Amino acid sequence: MLIGTRTSSEENAYRELVKNTHAHAFLKARQVPEMQCCTRSGSQNNLERQIVCMANDSTYAVVEEVANQVGFHLTRVPSTAEAERALQISEDAQTPHRQRVRVLITALGQRQENSCFSLLAAPRKAPLFVCVYSHTAASTASIRLACFDAGANMVTADPKSLQQALSKVAREGTSTGVRSYTCPHPSCRLGGLSEDELWTHLPLYHSNLNFPRGMECPVCRKCCGRVAVHLHNQHGPPGRGEMASENDYPPSALHAFALVVCRRRSDGKYLLVQEFANSGFWLPGGRVDAGENLADAAVRETLEEAGVAIRLTGVLRFEYRPLGVSDTRMRVIFLAEPLDDTQPAKSIPDYESVGASWVSAEECLEIEARDRVRGPEPGQWVRYLSSGGVAAPMTILTAQEGSTPKCANEQ
Repeated sequence: MLIGTRTSSEENAYRELVKNTHAHAFLKARQVPEMQCCTRSGSQNNLERQIVCMANDSTYAVVEEVANQVGFHLTRVPSTAEAERALQISEDAQTPHRQRVRVLITALGQRQENSCFSLLAAPRKAPLFVCVYSHTAASTASIRLACFDAGANMVTADPKSLQQALSKVAREGTSTGVRSYTCPHPSCRLGGLSEDELWTHLPLYHSNLNFPRGMECPVCRKCCGRVAVHLHNQHGPPGRGEMASENDYPPSALHAFALVVCRRRSDGKYLLVQEFANSGFWLPGGRVDAGENLADAAVRETLEEAGVAIRLTGVLRFEYRPLGVSDTRMRVIFLAEPLDDTQPAKSIPDYESVGASWVSAEECLEIEARDRVRGPEPGQWVRYLSSGGVAAPMTILTAQEGSTPKCANEQ
């Protein structure tokens, strides 16, 4: 089952399938040596608009509608073997550019003959955007991680998110009259990208991958400690001053951060963010921008990283830690709930995160036990709240000096 509510037996079947496929080994197999990658020249005369889709009828109908909206040609295959055959034909040097596959969309599959994992892990000779379209994978953190470990670029069950991602893929190589660049990651090497297309491409395709330190930026040719961070802040819209850059933060002795523990009312599940560079799950949150208060930063970061609009309900912890004589770190951890329990978690990878997932307390602790968390905070606060822990009221935080909080009986 790929759309709608899954049963516990189906989820257990998927978990067993993931366990048996040893997804972590696939990640190593996915890394293609640079000499095996091909670079394509981008122009409007050789666009590749082909999608291969392996899915059941209901999922295929969704993908077909989205593909038509974006302008892709869709080919349906019934099995992993047929999908692999279609991709091998696409990678053949004799295949015209227009007939080459740019996108693979696959369901999880419950049997070996239609399992997505061996398909995800197979080394590629040409760049490919791989999306697992599955409600089970999108809503189960451990399976979501397994898909990315195996080589997926995106995991979703939201047609709107799929449409937005495919629109970005469709725009690659369409700019004319501008200098073109090649993706610097050795597993991709997609060429023919304008500066803005490259700026969009890196987080969409590679937000879960580690870039080797010291790589050369394809735009300015500078060696960078972290080329993805450098390109995001120094080039594209931020480089032209059209949007804020992280490098624009003013020097400050106080660095303030806001984290959010968001618990859904309907089922008690927690919102966790899949962090960049395969660093695991963590709480939504981040740095407080200049001129922003802590509460606004918490709401903004949760929307950016997890795709969910929230309401803050309390303060769990206030941390203030001097780091030497001239630098101080402040962090406030909020308790929150979604404005709408039906909001799907984010599934389009970007610079902020790879995506997000609603997880049960049990699954959160399971992920922690497997060392798939960026830090200890998710498990700490799940244990605290599961044991009856409470949050302080939001009124303890205020920007008004000299004010006092209202009593419970005051209107």
